Amino acid sequence: GFISGKQQGFSLAVVHSYFPRNLMEHYKKIESKICDIFNTALEIEAPEKAPLSKKPKKLASKITMGPGRPRPSGFPYCPVKHVYKDLTHGSETLSLRSAYYLSVGTAAHLVFQRFVALTGSVWGNYGCPKCGTFEIRKSPYCPKCSTSKIKVECEYHELEASYGAVYAHADALFDLGDDGLWIGDYKTSSLAVRGSDMLPYLKNQYQCAAYVPIFERALNRKINGFALIYVPRDNPKKFEVHAVPMSDRMKEKSVARTLLYSKQADLADSYVKNKSRPVETLNKIIEQKLCTDHATCAKYEQTGCSLAPVCLPAKPDSNRKLIHFLTKEIQ
Repeated sequence: GFISGKQQGFSLAVVHSYFPRNLMEHYKKIESKICDIFNTALEIEAPEKAPLSKKPKKLASKITMGPGRPRPSGFPYCPVKHVYKDLTHGSETLSLRSAYYLSVGTAAHLVFQRFVALTGSVWGNYGCPKCGTFEIRKSPYCPKCSTSKIKVECEYHELEASYGAVYAHADALFDLGDDGLWIGDYKTSSLAVRGSDMLPYLKNQYQCAAYVPIFERALNRKINGFALIYVPRDNPKKFEVHAVPMSDRMKEKSVARTLLYSKQADLADSYVKNKSRPVETLNKIIEQKLCTDHATCAKYEQTGCSLAPVCLPAKPDSNRKLIHFLTKEIQ
């Protein structure tokens, strides 16, 4: 079956090759429509101060997020990295450069979401700064407080949903009229990768492919696929859009992959919480690790993996090295 101890399924990197010519033209049409929306957002002028809703509230989500829960933004998931990060208390360091990129990306997302929402083409959970009401809709203006002369802009909140133990929040849910609903995800990038074969990154595709069936079930609305919008930090007008339509079969595989990752996360959690740390459990986790060679690791990890020197290649000897490294690091 699809759910096994190994990473199986299909490569999203070559997903376009699965579709006939008429569908290839269809996703180019989708990319063009989203480009038009983003270009419209680039020309919008709004008050300098963004609206803040009285009671920050989002789509209800009762799930409690533990440190090890797999999130689509971390897909494809690796249980070995999960164990390492949890047992070392996530003690990763940041350089000035990486801290800069992270903070710029966060700020850019808030700007993109606000101005794209003002085009009236995005479903969101809008909160009114005046009356405090929240509503999931396309219009960014409060229907209760707005008049024919004055429109009251609402604060945009991302839609949220969960499937099992997996939590998802979408940057945007585009409504493209006759072409239906499409998940949108904004990614800050650099001009150096614009128009290159590097985009769209495989990790980003795995992330959005997980979002589609999760939100389809949560909202009870058909979602046709996803679009990744890459925006250079130094010139937002040089953005590019990559749209990927998802068939029912692709959605089924995405759900199966999400369930697989959840099971792997459960196993990793059980090891972390067990003070005796049985080697047998650690061996099972290592058998399910994401990468088997350096080429695969480079494909999945844009910025490299700190475990690669002791984790790869996947041979019995490297497994022993990895076990020794992990047990030594957590003592």
